[in-house]
Parts: sequence; structure tokens; C-alpha cells
Amino acid sequence: MKTKSFVLICIFSILNAFSQSKNKKNASVSFFTIEKKITVFTSADSTNLRLSPTATLDFVDAKQPLETEICVFVTPNKTFQTLVGIGGALTDASAEVFAKLDKTRQQKFLKAYFDKHAFQSRRTEQFLAALNQNLIKKDSTLEGKIRTKDWVYQPGIPGNAPFAKASVFTSIDSILLDYRKNEKSRGPNKNLSSTNELLYFISHLPENLTVGEMTSLDRQFNFTNSGNAEVQCDWYVLAVRHQYKVAYPQVKKFLTEVGRRKFIVPIYKELLKSE
Repeated sequence: MKTKSFVLICIFSILNAFSQSKNKKNASVSFFTIEKKITVFTSADSTNLRLSPTATLDFVDAKQPLETEICVFVTPNKTFQTLVGIGGALTDASAEVFAKLDKTRQQKFLKAYFDKHAFQSRRTEQFLAALNQNLIKKDSTLEGKIRTKDWVYQPGIPGNAPFAKASVFTSIDSILLDYRKNEKSRGPNKNLSSTNELLYFISHLPENLTVGEMTSLDRQFNFTNSGNAEVQCDWYVLAVRHQYKVAYPQVKKFLTEVGRRKFIVPIYKELLKSE
């Protein structure tokens, strides 16, 4: 892993108008840098630095910082803010491994791990070493059940992953199977309420939808004017693919107003295919 160091340097631009303000409303929050210093704390991988004081700096006049500069802006009238703590994070792979343990072993491992490594940065190799030392303990049967290395280092999802099956999706599959056979099956909107249900329904519609069928679906669900970006993204991809031109104004509006790549890239990819 690449070594990453994060040094937070507070840069204050103190305006004379602020420090010398005669406005009584702001008098209580006036801030001066005279005879004051900045203490820099550093946390860095592959070192012993963990929120360690590493430098003392002086305040200097500064211009508006560039976007490429690392800056921390501090509001002088907000002081002594409480830091509740830094929690532990588990990757999907770690969570799957952890879930395969019984409750007693889970608690035992968590206590042993956080008692020793709380508020520390840990690399994957270090975590696996702690896992083997405190939990697996050369138990080949347990290791074979968990398959830690498969989860951490191998591509794809290991064969011992639990299979999730939702009954609500099974009912949607039945609706989709009869979609073109039974006219009554074209009114499932009352049975689909959650975003996941709607996304599943949209993603499993027939590949060769007609404009008439798109119109019917839109009349039932109002997908084109949905206020849900997840639903809009998937529906607009189909609108472009099947040339459902009624949705084009909303597609254009969506692409010019939404900035998240996960929502706009699929639509742009579909637009490129249609050229």
C-alpha cells in the first residue's frame, strides 16, 4: 500500500475589516493572531505518528487559496468542539468473514482487536495477522470454513458466500414472466413501492420493449417524472435505448442538473450507442 501522510495546516486569512469591526454584533467573536501559533498534528501510515504534534507554525497573511491547496478553515467563534470518537470500519469482505463466526467468537475478537488497536490505522496484512493470532489460531477447520484469503485476495465472490433471496423479487419475476401474455399483469404499480422493487422491475423488463409499452409503463408508474434519481437513471437509459422521445426533455434536464457520475454515465453511454 502506498504510504499516505495527512498534515493539516490551518491557514487563516484575517481581514482588517473583521478584526477591527465596530459592529457590536460581531464584537464578541473578533479574533486576533498576534502572538499566537499553529500546532500541526500528523497521522501517517508506516510510522508511529498518530495525531502526533509535528510542527509549530506562525500565522501569515494569505490570499484566497487555490483548489489544489490543502486548507482548513476555522470559525473563531466555534471553539472546543467535542470529538465523540473514531469508529472501526469493516470492508464487505471482512464483514462476510466476521458474520461466519458464532456470537461468542465475534465478541472475543472485537474486544481483543480494539483493546489493542483502537484509534490506529491498520493495513490489510496487519488485520489478517491479528485475525490469525486471536481468532483462527491455526485452526485449519475454521480457516477452511471462513476462507479468509479467498475473500481478501481473490477476484469475484467466494463460493461460501450466503445466497440472499427476497420473496418480493420472486413475485416481481412472476409479473415480468406474464408481462406480455396477460394484459392484467401490466398494472403492477400498486404492488411495487420501494426503490429496490422499482429498480428490479425496470432492470428486468424485456430487452425489446416497444414505444407503446414504454408509454404504458410510464402511464402507470410516471417514471419519466419520478423524483427518485436512482429510478430516473435506469428509466432514462431505457428511454434512450428504445427511443421513447416523450422522456427526452426530462433526460436533458436530468443530465444538466445532476452531477453524480453513477447517475449520468450510464445515460451518456447509452446515448453514444444510439449515435
